[in-house]
Amino acid sequence: MLWKDSQRARLRRLFFEGFTALDLAEPLVSFDADADALQVRQFLLERDFDLVGIREHGLIRGYASREALTSGRCGDQLVPFCAESDLVPETASIVEVVRSLAINRQCFVTVLDQPTAIITLDDLEKPPMRMFLFGLITMTEMVMTSLLRWKYTGDSWRELLSAARLAKARALQDERSRRGQKVGLLDCLQFGDKGWILSYDEQWRAAMGYQSRREIREALKELELLRNNLAHTQAIIPQGWQRIVIACSRMEQNLDRVNNLQLPGTAAAEPEPLWLRLEKLMRSREDGWWACLVDAIPELGGMTGTAQPAEYHAEGDVAEHTRLAVAACSADADPDLLWVALLHDIGKPATTVCHTDGRITAHDHAKVGAGMAETILQRLGLPDELRQRIVWAVRHHTFHHAWNLQPATPLSRRQQAFIADERFSLLLEFLRIDSLASKGNPRQMSAFAFYRELWQEISARPSL
Repeated sequence: MLWKDSQRARLRRLFFEGFTALDLAEPLVSFDADADALQVRQFLLERDFDLVGIREHGLIRGYASREALTSGRCGDQLVPFCAESDLVPETASIVEVVRSLAINRQCFVTVLDQPTAIITLDDLEKPPMRMFLFGLITMTEMVMTSLLRWKYTGDSWRELLSAARLAKARALQDERSRRGQKVGLLDCLQFGDKGWILSYDEQWRAAMGYQSRREIREALKELELLRNNLAHTQAIIPQGWQRIVIACSRMEQNLDRVNNLQLPGTAAAEPEPLWLRLEKLMRSREDGWWACLVDAIPELGGMTGTAQPAEYHAEGDVAEHTRLAVAACSADADPDLLWVALLHDIGKPATTVCHTDGRITAHDHAKVGAGMAETILQRLGLPDELRQRIVWAVRHHTFHHAWNLQPATPLSRRQQAFIADERFSLLLEFLRIDSLASKGNPRQMSAFAFYRELWQEISARPSL
């Protein structure tokens, strides 16, 4: 399911109760059946009215068209109301109004079961109708965006769009980023682009009642044209009348059909955990990935502007170093390595000191960071075993600085046991990642090579 039942209920209430027939209606002018037809016709011409209500015994029993009033009494041209096609209650939704208009091009609104008002096609130009239609099209675009996020992970939809359309979306994303807006590439696609991508999805086409890609693309193009006319206050009647009928007639059923869509071979499931979505984000590193991570893990924000010694970290502040560390992980890296890369220096903002002599230190940042990582990972709900491995690696990721071993230095039993720990392979791989992300370090990879050799030597020993 794309939406919860409560969300769908709110949308229904918005579209079926938010606007009603009375928001579009005009009072129905009426005359007694015995009134002179030509005088009533003159009255209608002066006010540019097409129809008039006809009263019998004080109640409006039907109507007459201006063209029919050429002689005699008004009652001679009375057309009785058809309850099924002509009349809608005052509480009728705009969708019900459109259904009625689709039959006779006018409908009559009843109050206490008596016709008192009229709606014609011209009334569809009124602000309530334009607001309703714009909302309908906006909801359609939101549905398409949700479907794209749901069906295509890691922006895999890109291959279905031309290079020119992608370039246009990237240009819009760059402009919005320049204005301080954090948006993904998907949010910068045009209405028609989203429909174009989804038109390839046979399941979605079938759910919407379309037989081919061409049919659904034409329908979406019509909707886009209607939206453009609405946005630029252009007339929507009569050219857009057919589009309005189709859009309104499909809306309710499509809302249910889309909500019942499921991924192929899957049943409706709980939403994907946030931590897993963040992990995928670290793998794909799509546009805006770091901003999304900071939004989900506010503690990362403190890394920006936290200084590091330039001789070891020419890349810049802690945030830049962390981004490089995550980027150094392969797309299929183990989850624990990704999280260690992200959180290994999370304790630096709280421990970094810029001394008056120019030195920059972050004593105990690994210890402080391990505590922060524990809190963050528990909040995100990572599995216990995975969380414990990550926290252990964050706590010990500076071990090589503390040991400061030289090639000829013998290992203590404690150090040998530490290297023999099955978790050390994670720490060793992170040491490689951390070295790659530390620009300007003259011994960039030497520590990794040294400890890899020790690990291989100890791993080769027969176990006791």
